Formats: sequence, structure tokens, C-alpha cells
Amino acid sequence: MPLVASELGFAFPRSGPVISALSAEFRPSGISAIVGPNGAGKTTLLRLLLGLLSPDAGSVRLGDRDVRSIPHADRARSLAFAAQRPSLAFGYTAVATVAFGIRSADRRERRRRAMAALADVALESRAEVRMDRLSAGQQQRVSLARALAQLESAHQPRYLLADEPTATLDPGSTLALSSLLRGRSRAGLGVVLVLHDLQVAARLADTVLLLACDGTVAASGPPASVLTPEHLAETYGTQFDLIEHDGCMLPVPRPEPAAGTGGAGISRAGDRAHVHSSS
Repeated sequence: MPLVASELGFAFPRSGPVISALSAEFRPSGISAIVGPNGAGKTTLLRLLLGLLSPDAGSVRLGDRDVRSIPHADRARSLAFAAQRPSLAFGYTAVATVAFGIRSADRRERRRRAMAALADVALESRAEVRMDRLSAGQQQRVSLARALAQLESAHQPRYLLADEPTATLDPGSTLALSSLLRGRSRAGLGVVLVLHDLQVAARLADTVLLLACDGTVAASGPPASVLTPEHLAETYGTQFDLIEHDGCMLPVPRPEPAAGTGGAGISRAGDRAHVHSSS
């Protein structure tokens, strides 16, 4: 059952449009990345998809139902949000924070499921630590665990929507998170991620939605067709090169040429790294 945005428009009071005529479709069993420059409306789009904001134009539908018409408890069984910065009071422990997202009358069952979710993000050893004593990256992993636990016993469709889930993670944690999300998506979970790291988007996503500064869709489709030097230069206002690594084309901003040089492009050593220029 797809999650579909149709001709969305949204503006905050006393400001210009944030989202304009935006249409996109997200499906289970896949990972979608939403990318674009600061102010393009990425997080606002997530909140519209979750039904936390009401669009000024267009609609968001989960199957044949407008998400805003689905009762909150029912919506929470299909749509879960992992925030970049958890907003729960920091006096709670990690395991208690995860348990808040679990619907069960049995306290022991809630704890069991919360501990399993923390194990998924390699934080079971920090279960009894208060949130304000965890690092930013650990807090982010707790937020993800809470969202995954919320969807664990839900029927299809199930969608995890996450805002910058890798922003505060070290490289090892980012790889572990990528593996976890790939496994869950293969099991039928729809994953929608707002990302600033274009290389993570290129490696992880099945589809990419590139937003322009005016909140419209600049490009959408597989990463190789969206994360091109031409699309990225037009959207971000800077030149990009593509570096091939392990069969994946990774976008890299082109550095400004040093004063007095001929403006040489990026070079990379190694027989598995090749630069593809936009010029």
C-alpha cells in the first residue's frame, strides 16, 4: 500500500511557500531518500507525510485514505517518526524512551520489545542510562529504536520516516544502521529518510527525491539518474564530480580552484576510484 503525496502545497504563516506542487510516491519494501539544500522543505515534507501538518493544497494518502483522516492511534501503527533530536524529557532512561512507542498492556512485554529494539541499534548495554547522559549519536539511535519498536507488531503497510538519522553517527554506526534499514526494508518496511549526506543517499537509497530551493521536485528516481553533476549543480549552486567506488557513483562537491592554478578538478588515487566530471 503506497504512501502518496499529490500536488502538495504548504506555507508557514507570514512566510513564503515551503512546499509547492510536490508529488511523490513511497512504497513498502524500499528505501527512499529526500535530499536538497537547506530550506528546501525536506523536514516539512516528512511532517506532511506523517499527518502532523495539514497541507494548504493537495493531499497525502496512505492507500485510499487521507492520512489526516486516520485516527492517531491507527496512524501510529503504520507510520513512525525517528526525529534527529528526540523531544522526550531527558530524565527517562533509554529503555523507557523506547517503551513509550510500544502498544501493549503488559509491562514486561513492553520492556522485552524495547530491549530487543535497543539491541538492534547496539545500545542494549546503555538501556538504563538516562537520555541526557547519552551522546547525541546514541540519542539518535534510541529515537530510531523507538520508531522501529512502534512498528514491530503492526500489519502492513508500515513506514519508518526518519530525519537525518546518520547526522551524528560515526562511520561504523552509519554502516550498521544502513545494514539494519536494508534488512527491514526487505522484510516489507517502507523507509523514507531525509539526508544531507549525498554519499549515504547514493549508497543506501533505492530511490531519491531531490528538492529544489523553492520546495518543488527537481528530480526523482534511482540514485544514478538523480544524483548527477547536472542536477546537483543546478539545485545546490555548486559543481559536483562523481567518484566511482565499489560500483557505486558517489557525488562529491568540487573544490574551488586555488588562486593562481588552472582550476584542476578532483583527483583520487587508487585503482577503484575514478572521477566523472560535469564539465
